[in-house]
Amino acid sequence: DRMAARASDGRRSKRPREEFVSNSTLSNALKSNDSEFTFGFGRDEEDEENTQDNTSSSKKQRITAHMPDSKIDKDLDFTPTPVCACFKDGTGIFGMHSKYIDIDFQNSTESSLSARECAHKKTNGNTKNLSSSRLFSSSIIRTIYPGLRSKTLVKDDIIWSYDSVFPSDSFPRDSKEHHFSQLPLTLEAGLESYAWPLRPETFRQKIFDKKAFVVQGSGGRLHALKTDFHDFDIKSLLFKASKVVVWMKDMDGKMNYLEANPEVGWSCLCAGHSLYFNPDIETQRKYLLALCEDLEMEWGLRLDPQASDFGGDLEIFAVFGDHETPWHFDAQHNFTVQLKGFKKWTVSPSGITNPMTNLHPSSTNTTTYQNNLKVHNSYVSRKLCSSAEDENLLHRSFILRPGSIAYVPAGWWHKVSTVPVTSVGLARKDSRTTKASRKHPPLSLSINFSIDGGRWSDLLLSRLKCLVQQNSNLRCRVQGNVRSARETFEKSLLYFKKEVSKLTVQHFLPEGLLEKNENDAGLKVMVLTGKCLKEQYPHHSYHSRVKESMIITRNPLYTLTCVETNKTKFKFSLRAGFGSRPDFFTDFEKEFVVDSDIGRIMKSRLCHLKPWEQLHVCELAEYAKENEREIQEGEALWNDVVDVVAALMFYGYFVVGKDTAGEN
Repeated sequence: DRMAARASDGRRSKRPREEFVSNSTLSNALKSNDSEFTFGFGRDEEDEENTQDNTSSSKKQRITAHMPDSKIDKDLDFTPTPVCACFKDGTGIFGMHSKYIDIDFQNSTESSLSARECAHKKTNGNTKNLSSSRLFSSSIIRTIYPGLRSKTLVKDDIIWSYDSVFPSDSFPRDSKEHHFSQLPLTLEAGLESYAWPLRPETFRQKIFDKKAFVVQGSGGRLHALKTDFHDFDIKSLLFKASKVVVWMKDMDGKMNYLEANPEVGWSCLCAGHSLYFNPDIETQRKYLLALCEDLEMEWGLRLDPQASDFGGDLEIFAVFGDHETPWHFDAQHNFTVQLKGFKKWTVSPSGITNPMTNLHPSSTNTTTYQNNLKVHNSYVSRKLCSSAEDENLLHRSFILRPGSIAYVPAGWWHKVSTVPVTSVGLARKDSRTTKASRKHPPLSLSINFSIDGGRWSDLLLSRLKCLVQQNSNLRCRVQGNVRSARETFEKSLLYFKKEVSKLTVQHFLPEGLLEKNENDAGLKVMVLTGKCLKEQYPHHSYHSRVKESMIITRNPLYTLTCVETNKTKFKFSLRAGFGSRPDFFTDFEKEFVVDSDIGRIMKSRLCHLKPWEQLHVCELAEYAKENEREIQEGEALWNDVVDVVAALMFYGYFVVGKDTAGEN
């Protein structure tokens, strides 16, 4: 209210207080009592008291409160752009010649908008007397550009949307689903800030892979990103990129994708072509891995050892002036943050759930397009068209401004175009504006987080490939006539069905594959000495479960190999699967380093077990006692045996059978 009063008096407002809070600050803020927070998503308290009857007429009145005033809009003699706005009461502010203003969203916060007199509106035939930038309260301003007007939320719509600067009165208040902070979070690594104003768990359950998600904001949410992305300086970003691709249109309007070095990329950008490029690997890993962890997808990243270990691609899109990406859909889940400029998105669900690959009908690479189309036709029973419009699918459009974020599920049709703010739709040419546009067209800059990861089909196929190759008949070359070939293969199928019928979830997903250890994150080698597993995973009870009476069975989907020996240490490799690539890379590997005493036991007794072969743990205990006089005290060696067996059970090489007492 004080800010609005200063603005209405025509005085320059001081720098507003910080309207955005970091995740680290929020984590310590009154989480125990959500009821003390007011989210500011819906009507204010006074409005709620006056409209308890909740009639349809009162709803309609509240909804139109944020819609443009038809009397004011009829006065427009110019076509507004996304930065254009006016004052809600329809009058101007002292010191300004017009009631219309241009908002600088990049240098604004949620409640304090940096604006100046509208550059598209002439005053008495003179455009030079434009006011300087000033700060105004967002509560007295409304947008006049149709694509940015506040709308009510529709529960069954394909888009979940919210505007933190011009909020809709119909936004619900629900502490169980929405974040406890009414202030927008600064956009940092991790899902919490991207999912605001929803809680991360709400986003995972109700939005992810189900709906598009749009939160309109302002440049105040981008402060944290500026540190990792060179203050959004396009030249600095480009010349430190790990990969640069130029988009060029051919004579038919189809896109060509050309990989280039930063120097060529900069020249193409200045010439009006579009770029997308990847920042350095560490920056990509920081943001993508944090998103994958919050989406509970991080362990699936191990299913393809030749792909990135951080779950996708981080891409920066840049263009001076106009650009349009035609209809297509991606196999990845996309989060997009608009840094500079405006972009119009049109999205539509294609009806394909979890596509295996992309589909770009306008691509000049017709071979790739045809191959992708064949992949989709293997699990889609209808004909795929070249766009959502051709398929008559429901589609929605929205415009992202600086500080806004959108999520588009994998497999959704979408097309994207830049929205220039200096020359679009002017009713009369403004020589000052058009000259500036020709000299330096507006820059559109955005970051796209493409989230990818392992699939259940990857896990199943990689493990079963290991099982298939254990059978000598299935490893044979195909030969013989049709009749003999069928007879041979029928025998192999019977073997395969029998082997698969014995598999359980434990064979595919041991706890060590799903568990993340904070003390050993990313380490491939585990040194097994002194109950190492118990120290690293204290909440597991594997050591207490290992008894001499236990029977353990070798998992046929895993192999244990001694890869290195010396006088004091042995190194073993535990492997599973072959990955999703055609060569023999494994998708899971863990190495164990042990003392030579226990190493000899592992090499002689554990490495050569056949698939499904059972082993009594008491045999290992007896072996340890027999070698007690030669190596060390039997009790100490037994502790090492327990540690090894517990680790191999944890990572899947052993599956627990029944002990001699009949207990599981």
